Amino acid sequence: MLKKIVLLSAAVSVMGATGAVSAATCDAKDELVIGDHQPLSGSLAGLGVQVHRGVELAVKHYNEGTHPLNPTPCLNVGGKKYKLSEVVYESKCTAEGGIAAAKRLVFNDGVKYVVGSVCSGAIMASADAVFEPNKVLYMNTGWNPNVIGTDKPFAFRLNPTAVEYGQAFWQWATTGGLPDVKKAGYLVHDNEAGRGAAPGALKLMRSFGMETIEPEFWPVGTTDFYPYLTRMMAQEPDLIDISSSPVEEGLQLKQLNELGYKGYIRATCNNKEVMIKTAGGPEEAEGVYCVFAIDWDAPSGITKAMAMYRTMLLLVSCALSVGSQQGAPLLPQHLRPGPGRRGRLP
Repeated sequence: MLKKIVLLSAAVSVMGATGAVSAATCDAKDELVIGDHQPLSGSLAGLGVQVHRGVELAVKHYNEGTHPLNPTPCLNVGGKKYKLSEVVYESKCTAEGGIAAAKRLVFNDGVKYVVGSVCSGAIMASADAVFEPNKVLYMNTGWNPNVIGTDKPFAFRLNPTAVEYGQAFWQWATTGGLPDVKKAGYLVHDNEAGRGAAPGALKLMRSFGMETIEPEFWPVGTTDFYPYLTRMMAQEPDLIDISSSPVEEGLQLKQLNELGYKGYIRATCNNKEVMIKTAGGPEEAEGVYCVFAIDWDAPSGITKAMAMYRTMLLLVSCALSVGSQQGAPLLPQHLRPGPGRRGRLP
């Protein structure tokens, strides 16, 4: 059963890889609940809500038998059939919120399998207080190194982190991709995720010969980035990494443009539509290097998954919900430079 549920999380990446199939109905009497806790409000909701939408589609396709890993209705394992359902609670991206959500999932709903959260602090706190002591299998997308480890045997991480993204990007940039980039700046959340991921990300940059500026840490929910950006621009970085949530990336991009920054900008672009809208439109976002965990143009079913995601839920794309379990290394061809000093959005 454990192996099968781990595969369930792969639906986040391949949930639309099959063609059009007439939906069947799961008639199983036994139900298996997949739990989730995410930031469902505030600036990080752009990540949390969409990760959960991937869970919703995974549950739907398993029950219908339209998932490539589960071609018959219901979850069939150990000689039994289960109908899947899902439940999600607000974590507020805090330790307290994560623990509260985890307690509801485990003690009220009897959940044994959890997908979430995008917030390192919430997942680490809920792991120590609830999931690990109660032997609940849980998956997360946290960037702090401590979200997984030998002390957390029930933890699995779904996606690459800043280090894995950065490995391919900096290899590409320093072998002819961006030959004039010598100094890099890094803006990052002032929370468990940012503080945990920053040392590894900076060490990686330096391993490729980059001169790094002291990172600017900013609180979750910040909308005025001018002070952080002004201090960073004063040190004349060739590239600024603004990797964060879609809304925050859009605000930082907008304010960098207003401040007249002409260097390169790198972002995760987990939801590029929201980032572009927040930045003020396509022209304001022109030139950003988007670091995706997957190759949107690869003939691997991702395009169909994206179409299904948009059609079924009338939503925009999000790399976390469609590709976080892909696990594929970020290849240089994912980064497609355009004219001018910067690259461009795909």
